[in-house]
Amino acid sequence: REPPPQPNRRNGAPDPGAAGLLPLPANLARTKPEPIRPEFQPGLTYRFTVRTELQTRGPTGAPGGFVLEQQARFDAKIRSDGKAGILLKARTERLDLSLAADGKKIGFESLAAAGRSDPLARHLRASLNRSLDIVIDAKGAVESVSESGPGNDDDLFPGAPRFGPDELAALAESLQQGFPDRPVGPDDTWSRRGSRSLPVQGTVSFDLGYRHLGPTLFEGQNCIAVEFQGALVGTLPEPGPDAAEAPAPAAREFRSSGLSGRLHYDALDKMVRHLEQTFDLWVGDFPEEGDPAPGALVPLRERTVVRLLHIVATP
Repeated sequence: REPPPQPNRRNGAPDPGAAGLLPLPANLARTKPEPIRPEFQPGLTYRFTVRTELQTRGPTGAPGGFVLEQQARFDAKIRSDGKAGILLKARTERLDLSLAADGKKIGFESLAAAGRSDPLARHLRASLNRSLDIVIDAKGAVESVSESGPGNDDDLFPGAPRFGPDELAALAESLQQGFPDRPVGPDDTWSRRGSRSLPVQGTVSFDLGYRHLGPTLFEGQNCIAVEFQGALVGTLPEPGPDAAEAPAPAAREFRSSGLSGRLHYDALDKMVRHLEQTFDLWVGDFPEEGDPAPGALVPLRERTVVRLLHIVATP
């Protein structure tokens, strides 16, 4: 697939009109407005699979990127500090990764990699064995994250993504992000604008519009369908050759030229059963005026699919 058109200063950043809404299906069933917001329930274990596909092009124009599939487990517990909210004990149960760059491909499957000792296996295993305590406040926002468990940080590649703990925290946040503060019904719309930090000193600002599409049957479960569309802008650091010795990295900008997706919310279990989103980004140095120079920006296309496997009583 061809990369998206390069954004400029006029169309590359969120603005009040950036969060466009998708057309409403015909013959929409009308139901009474009701609250829709995911809630982790104490005493239950939630398992999800998350598949992320990222496509890009290297300096020579060769295609690259990765496919990451992760099975995540969240054990929901009552907060020990007595405050409203929930404590999630999170860990990765399975991680499969396929990397492509400069015409070469390498891969890793955690359930079949017990005997591997190559650098990629050591890097991924150092994070795979880590667990997280994620504290969720009364409004569903992530209040704090702490990491524990085995794992030798000396095996990590400096500046490389860890693939594991960061994805667990991002999943817990994304599952509860974007839901309205008021009861809604079919054809109702709402928006979400804000910003949050990314790992390693990055930031992202978002401007998203949502539309309630009414009740639907998803994989045999009664759900509410919601579509969304909007834009992202932000900064991320330029990785240095050696995190221990390199100076503070210079931040690069990224801007989306389109984000869209759909989710299915199960009102009975009060949880997202399915979330799918796709967005295109351009990463690089954007000039103060005019369009970027040819080759100054790197195109990225990312597609993420989240599925709820099951909800069971915590053993």
